[in-house]
Amino acid sequence: LVLPNKTVLNQLVAEGAETEGVKQINNELLRKHFHQLTEAFLLPFQSHFAVPSIPSHVSPFGKLPAHTAFDEATFLQKIEQGPLPSMAIVKSKRKWVELYRTFLRSPHFIPWFLKRRDTAHKELERRYRQAQFAANIPLLVHGLRGHQILELFGQIRSILDAETSSKNPDSKMCLRLKEHLAQLVPHLPEA
Repeated sequence: LVLPNKTVLNQLVAEGAETEGVKQINNELLRKHFHQLTEAFLLPFQSHFAVPSIPSHVSPFGKLPAHTAFDEATFLQKIEQGPLPSMAIVKSKRKWVELYRTFLRSPHFIPWFLKRRDTAHKELERRYRQAQFAANIPLLVHGLRGHQILELFGQIRSILDAETSSKNPDSKMCLRLKEHLAQLVPHLPEA
């Protein structure tokens, strides 16, 4: 199933030299090679863990964007239709797709995928918190209608409520959110 990489084999120091230094060199070469193979193999999954940046014209107070659901059939179809990577450990497209299929059905895939997805979601939350803290309210309000300003006020209020009721509220964030609300008050439509 797997073809040896002749370039890596040629880089390994001859077997006869069993010194500690030679073992370390060979070990490092093999570690680097397998790390590169792993990275190349996992690359097609990266789009499922992407953390988008927040455009300046988008309010960071709305709902976080959701990651797309993973669909095995669609994923395998993309692998089948894409080119065979130069780092592929097999030279047949059919075997390459089968290798992914085996990984997807292994007991290790779901926990690995969920952990990576969770890490990506936490990074997204962190970026949104930073954007919420740094938000330029006058710029966000510019061009909004009354009901949109009310909606923005409600979103910030909800975030402030969630922050103050959390186990460890961030006092700087709470203060900043209160400042944002105060900046919105003059723009609220009259009742």
